[in-house]
Amino acid sequence: MKTNLFRKKGLIRAFTAVMTSVFLAMVFVATPAMGATADIWNISKSKTATNLDENYESQVTLSLPSAEEELVSDIVFVMDESSCNDQQGSGGPGNAPLIRAKVTAMLNDLNESIAKSGATIQVGVVQFRGEVTTFPLTELDASTGEKVANFMNTRPTVGGSNMSAGLNAGKAMLDNDTRVKEPSRKYLIVVSDGLTYIWDDEDTKDVYENYGVNFANGDAPNKPMLASPDGWDVRYYNGYTPDDWNEWYAEMNGGLAKKTIDEKPSTYDRDADISGDKFVHYGEKDNYASTVDVALYKSYQVYQSIKAEGYNAYVVCEGVPGEMASFPYGPSFMKWMGGENTVDFDDIQKDVYYLLDSGSKVVDVMGKGTDDKGNAYDFDFVNDVEKLELEVGDQVLDRVKIDENTYGFGKTDNGFRFKVTYCPEGTPEVPGEHFVWEINEAVSNFDPVALTYTVKLMNPQTKAGTYGEYDANGAAGKSALYTNDSATLYPVDTNQTPGAAEDFAKPTVSYTVAEAPVVPEEPAKPEQPEKPAKPEQPEKPAKPTKKPSGTLPQTGDAVMAAVVLTGLVGAGAGVAYVSRRRA
Repeated sequence: MKTNLFRKKGLIRAFTAVMTSVFLAMVFVATPAMGATADIWNISKSKTATNLDENYESQVTLSLPSAEEELVSDIVFVMDESSCNDQQGSGGPGNAPLIRAKVTAMLNDLNESIAKSGATIQVGVVQFRGEVTTFPLTELDASTGEKVANFMNTRPTVGGSNMSAGLNAGKAMLDNDTRVKEPSRKYLIVVSDGLTYIWDDEDTKDVYENYGVNFANGDAPNKPMLASPDGWDVRYYNGYTPDDWNEWYAEMNGGLAKKTIDEKPSTYDRDADISGDKFVHYGEKDNYASTVDVALYKSYQVYQSIKAEGYNAYVVCEGVPGEMASFPYGPSFMKWMGGENTVDFDDIQKDVYYLLDSGSKVVDVMGKGTDDKGNAYDFDFVNDVEKLELEVGDQVLDRVKIDENTYGFGKTDNGFRFKVTYCPEGTPEVPGEHFVWEINEAVSNFDPVALTYTVKLMNPQTKAGTYGEYDANGAAGKSALYTNDSATLYPVDTNQTPGAAEDFAKPTVSYTVAEAPVVPEEPAKPEQPEKPAKPEQPEKPAKPTKKPSGTLPQTGDAVMAAVVLTGLVGAGAGVAYVSRRRA
């Protein structure tokens, strides 16, 4: 993570200098978001798909964090009073003022970071000594840091050190907040020197009870002394620290802790007469765990249960320098419980604000298989820049087609904030049609990033029926017509440490082929009546015989000519007259 993600304050720089001393140092250990325990990450994410449209297309959206969760997070501090309170014993006040200042600075910075996002952070504090006091979950604002610091400097009244009770109270605060549903949005930070020596009775959930193991030392082997860190030295020796805390835990978990709790517990009360209480005689010290063993064992178990819920858990070792030097097992235990990883408040702050860092990527393989009716199906990525969209919060980033199969989103001086590379034929590393979504910037828990693309069913069925089952976000666990065979996130944390691969849910889609409409047969045409026979036509009269040529003149009325000619023939002399007239 680049150092400019959060501005360094003078107080932080001063704190870094202080860390050069082992006992003046603050040792931060974080799980699960850090290094060695990255394999138990649970990154908030979601994948949704619209049902197939008339073109057999679905719009698929990958969202980081999940688009379905409210942008609200919980932070609970579990504070040992010796770490954050000025009113401490002869060992001196330690770094309590610095711790309070660091917490205040962290909360103020987070408040500024989310001010414009519409997101919410709720802050709670548990402080333990021989009793547990609480500052309930409160929405973070500009005044919260100061209120939390004031609470941390208010010392619980009852003496003692019951870290397991403080952890139980912190876990309960997170468990009981139903507003925040995603475990990955819940954070618990325990701050202690590890010098705990009493515990609560888990069988009486509604009653707070301090228990310890009283003991006798070599100077008075049969006289009980009240439970304290000295019990550790009696069972082992001054300055003892286990070479392997895992072996120590195996011994405690193998029955020694239970035997001690069953046979040697006493109510812890600094003002009570303990002469008649159970205790471990010096001669039997090897047969029982010390009060410190039991208290550490109980604390470790609660801490593991917090991680098992999927909450982000952090360990901070801090206390009175003189006391930690006298009992080095405490700081050693705290480091072991937290996973051997060292971070500072900047790292914790970045983990709260950022979901993952640049260098993370998603590999999404297109769906191909057999539907619920045994038919093969095949989805293709729609390789079209107009079918791609990437949003950061409410901002839609500009998209650029870099080449035939590569797209960039959010141009920068060094390239693109995000990039999608389509691999239609697959690659040796990832067989099958897929794309790779490269994430080149840190992704905020409070500003979701969403990539939307389109897939198309290439071989829809033609026979009538419904194929597949629609499950928009994969929550119902349907198995027919997966839009994608897989979508896998490869996360990188804010320390640039790769985490284990995590799979998105698998939405399914469906479509219906309607029955073909039945076309009615045309009714038979009625028989047409026979047409009546046509009446016979009378025979035409025979044409007259053709007249001989040249018998009549070619002009005038033929009949009249015949009459005139006849008259003239009869008269004799008239012929010459007629002849003259025609001449």
